[in-house]
Amino acid sequence: MAALLAWNIAKDIEKADPTHANQYSDNAEAYAGKLNALARQFREAGKTLKNRRIVTQHGVFDYLARDMGLSVVAVISAHAGHELSANDILHVVSVVRKEKPGAIFTEPQYPDKAAKTIASETGILLSTLDPVASGPDNPPLDYYEKTMKKNLETLVGILGK
Repeated sequence: MAALLAWNIAKDIEKADPTHANQYSDNAEAYAGKLNALARQFREAGKTLKNRRIVTQHGVFDYLARDMGLSVVAVISAHAGHELSANDILHVVSVVRKEKPGAIFTEPQYPDKAAKTIASETGILLSTLDPVASGPDNPPLDYYEKTMKKNLETLVGILGK
């Protein structure tokens, strides 16, 4: 999906600056190639995991889960930043106990109090994946790729080979 975004951005920039269209196209092709290679690494790693069931903080990792062959068995909050009621937490705990996911994944951008409670109640491992929804000011050009590679290492390390 990120490679497609790179292509779409390049096409729009080409319209705004047709004089340099070839340069934008070449750059988009090179970057999309890196992103597609990274996507292949995720797909291949997904095939090797022992437990492909996960819980996420909200729906931000749906495409990643789909592409890796993971099943999101529960979502802690339907909307990012939404506070859960005690009944909501009990429902997620019930689903987690039934489905036995390999981990609960939170995001660094949001509080993880409910996720910690669910992990404590169920004994399921809690970890963090970064959807790169925010980051440092002036990040290095490879920030997205490095962050996603760290996510891949986390997924493989926790869900097992």
